[in-house]
Amino acid sequence: MTLRPLLLATTIVALSLSSIERLAAAPLDALASTHLSTLYASDCDGEGCSARGVAPRWYFELAADQINDTLDIFDIRQQLIESDDMTVGDYRGGHLLLGRRIGRHGYVEAGLWQRAIQFGSEWADIDSWSINGQWQFNEQQGALPRLAVRLGYWQNQADQVSANRPVQIGGIAVDRFNIANPGDEQLQATLIGSWDLSRRLTLSWLAGVGRSSVEFDQLEVGLGDCDYQVNWRPDIDVDAPLYLQSSDPAICTPTIYDDRGLGSDLGLRYRSQFYHVGTNVDWESGRWRLRGGMLWSRYQREDIDQQIVDLGKRAQKSTLTVVAEVQRALGDTWSLLLRGQYFDRLLMSELPFTYNAYTVQRFDKPYGLVTLGLTARY
Repeated sequence: MTLRPLLLATTIVALSLSSIERLAAAPLDALASTHLSTLYASDCDGEGCSARGVAPRWYFELAADQINDTLDIFDIRQQLIESDDMTVGDYRGGHLLLGRRIGRHGYVEAGLWQRAIQFGSEWADIDSWSINGQWQFNEQQGALPRLAVRLGYWQNQADQVSANRPVQIGGIAVDRFNIANPGDEQLQATLIGSWDLSRRLTLSWLAGVGRSSVEFDQLEVGLGDCDYQVNWRPDIDVDAPLYLQSSDPAICTPTIYDDRGLGSDLGLRYRSQFYHVGTNVDWESGRWRLRGGMLWSRYQREDIDQQIVDLGKRAQKSTLTVVAEVQRALGDTWSLLLRGQYFDRLLMSELPFTYNAYTVQRFDKPYGLVTLGLTARY
């Protein structure tokens, strides 16, 4: 009897993965747990809060996410600073999460993020959203943990990513560039297991796979006073297929250049498969709750990583995310939240479209975020 939940969960994950192939990790996956009551209930020792094992129907989280020179007390972003401009690597934004328990074993959650990121002369305003569904198959039975399958879809989109700095694009060095409507979308499946080590302490593990797609509409570059759209046109010259065309060709003459292997995707558009594994702990006592977790992700990208290597740069194929969180209950429903996140490869796991042939040199450097907000369970 104890093997049936494990076999059922494994079968469903296998069927899911056969249709979506391999998939990067969604935001906060490092804290994923199978036990919905562990994730979404408090344990306040009879002080009015629900006991562990009784899951409220709704979960709400509203928080501000930020990092700057003042908050970066450990100088995590120091390696990103290329000048005296301390705005390099600044991040400000916020997010909203809303979850709903479905019966005893189901849970659905939707999230919205707004982010503004600046790297000196480069900036981007990014909107993100996600939806996840989770189903728990069994209760803990001896050494067999509670098991759940989590299916998720998430997307990031920006109107543009602009930079006023020189960059090499194929065979031409440009003074500035603008990427119009860059974005990404991800689909992933994760198997999660949890053990209650005591009434207050839960240990969880997770393993999952997924697929990511990165797109953009148009690459625009500037040379002196002229602005051009960049198109891949092997029909004009197979040896120089990068075609720079201006809206004012009488002043800014169209020209062609060698693409140096970038191809029609221009080092910006690609598909990726990934898998991830992680673990976390969840401890509650009185009005305090502590959570911590880590997640390691590995990527297999189509074409672009080889293009990056051909350009003499180093492709980044894995990343580690570490999350630590403390909550303090303010009453029966509301809690104050403080969370810190560390990424050893910039925001590669959170914002896949920011990784491309022109930004890859930054992705061997770490990054961090601080979150302050409120949660509610009712």
